[in-house]
Amino acid sequence: MNIEIKIPEENSTYDSDFQITSLLVQNNYLIKKGQPIAVIENSMFFLILRSTVDGVVLLNVNLGDYITPNDVVCVVKTDINKDQAKLYFKSNINLQNEDEIQIIDFQKTENQPTNDLNGLTELLLKKTLSDEKYNLLKNNKKKILLQKIESLEDGLEKKINSLNNNTIDNFDFYTNYLDNRTEKNKPIDFLKIGSLFSSTYKFPALFPFYKMKGIAFEINENNKHDLNLIIEDIVFQIASNIDLTYCKFTIIDPKNLGASFPNLRRLNSNIIDKIVIDENDIKKHIKANYEESIKITTECLSQYSSIEDYNKETGNKQPFRIMIISNFPYGFRDNLEKLYTTIHNGIQLGFFILMTYDNEINDNSKQDKIIEILNLLTKFKQRNNLDKEYEIENLISQNIYNNFSLIIDTSIINSNTLNSYVKKLNKANKNDILWNRNDGLKIPIGKTSGETHYLTIGHETDNYHGIIGGQSQKGKTVLLNNIVTRGIENYSESELSFILIDCAGVGFQEYQNSRHTHTLIASSNIEECVEGIKILENELKKRENLFREKKVQKITDFNKVSENKLPRIMCLIDEFHILYTGNSRTSSYIDTILVDKVIRIGAKFGIHLIVSTQSLGGGVRRSILDNIPLRIALGMTTDQSMSFLGYKNDSATNLERGVAIYNTQNGSIEANKIVKINYISTEEINLIVN
Repeated sequence: MNIEIKIPEENSTYDSDFQITSLLVQNNYLIKKGQPIAVIENSMFFLILRSTVDGVVLLNVNLGDYITPNDVVCVVKTDINKDQAKLYFKSNINLQNEDEIQIIDFQKTENQPTNDLNGLTELLLKKTLSDEKYNLLKNNKKKILLQKIESLEDGLEKKINSLNNNTIDNFDFYTNYLDNRTEKNKPIDFLKIGSLFSSTYKFPALFPFYKMKGIAFEINENNKHDLNLIIEDIVFQIASNIDLTYCKFTIIDPKNLGASFPNLRRLNSNIIDKIVIDENDIKKHIKANYEESIKITTECLSQYSSIEDYNKETGNKQPFRIMIISNFPYGFRDNLEKLYTTIHNGIQLGFFILMTYDNEINDNSKQDKIIEILNLLTKFKQRNNLDKEYEIENLISQNIYNNFSLIIDTSIINSNTLNSYVKKLNKANKNDILWNRNDGLKIPIGKTSGETHYLTIGHETDNYHGIIGGQSQKGKTVLLNNIVTRGIENYSESELSFILIDCAGVGFQEYQNSRHTHTLIASSNIEECVEGIKILENELKKRENLFREKKVQKITDFNKVSENKLPRIMCLIDEFHILYTGNSRTSSYIDTILVDKVIRIGAKFGIHLIVSTQSLGGGVRRSILDNIPLRIALGMTTDQSMSFLGYKNDSATNLERGVAIYNTQNGSIEANKIVKINYISTEEINLIVN
């Protein structure tokens, strides 16, 4: 009996022919029910064709052929003869000749189910063994022999099933597509978003990048975390398969201040172009993209149909611009018309949108335009708020997808997977910022006008130490965590080490086991905190002696001539004012070490001091404040601002949580920079530190 294998009837609505991209069997292969025969694909999908019965396969197609749903890919013969069985065993068990098989003549054993592989194994054993040994096996008189025979049977079964196992479970054709893709001057053709299920089949849900203007996921309280992970995964798919000089990514996240996409925020600043969180900056960014789209149309596409063709023919690198938007339309009060126009002209100009959107639109005056924008994008909407099944809108072939169950499961997109993406991309695309790492420290802590802002120590500045002030709940802890965590992330333990002292007794516990941590003391006991200052003093004395032996004056010179290089040490003291609440002798000692030693000469030995406090106004030690030009002020009162930053500088008055004034010139108002401190979660801290 012959069984024809075709594309399943449920898939017959596909909009174009399929091509045979992989053949997984050869003619006259003995195959099992469910075993893959071929991988086929068209402009929308990959599919695996499988056998529906046991038998021998006779192919009707060749690799590269195009087929329609009515074409026969192969015929499976359910009767098996001796020669076909020989060919199967010799091809797949790698036996060298017929004598090793001693295959029986199937025509003489008609009562045996020859299309059953277990039956074939038993018949093979019967012919291979002597009658005496076979009878011993059947009668169970020799346990040792029985074990050997069972072992032989198990081994044979494993060899018979090896092809089946390799192709069914381990053949990842999307990864195979990416691995064999050679064009790195444009984004990938497909985005993998979840899986499609039918009663019989499961395969990756691949969406055509160049047939969409963008993607919008409808969010609710139950799925917003998962969908943020999905968007991060999509960005990593794009970024990992393109020369990043051809691509710019911008995050727009006014509601969560960039926290919606923590893994993307960890990418180098030459990968993530901007993080926009302020409404005025959003307006400027949308306007800039609109003007850029006009420029591309007039200057680049007058003779070319798309930015892809323009780059290919001219050799230029006009980048694709990917906008990653969280919680649309939150923060989008103006320039919706310009956003609509940019998206409408979309992909041929190199613009693509990835967004989550809230279906509850509170601004009725903008509702129509918001709906028009969403209708330009391919929308993913949950079928039921509690499950992972989605339906598609605004895609030419959406009915094909919606005939299946589209499941978006983030269980495989875990923190370790995304962390490996981050490390791989950052390593392959090292930041091109022009500075010598030996000249100081640059640690990213936030954004200024959408650009990465760094805590800068040294690097041709006069800032080697810093002081942080702010009222409770204004973001001081988040800022300190940024300094330590991003320092660990950007510098090895041979380059940077931390002495961490929390005089309130509760902080810095996340860094207890980090190799970057030289010393950690968290105690409300002044004497214990003073021990941390003594450790700092001893480190300074040790370095003074080492430098004297090498006859050098500063750490950069020492590391040039010494085999045992020294890391810079950053000493962070939180609530440092508590150190001065003891007796006068202790206060005098603290001033001697921190002011006379560390602040005045510590920098040349690679030791830097960062102190922070909530005790503002008259509570800030003038001996400390007057000797540190670098001041970071979080929200405080007007009087506190003018005391902490400088006379007439009230810029820190009532700043929002997470916003700071960064001033490098003793509080001079002309030197103010407004910095939005990056939010960093405990999960992200642990991931980086550990």
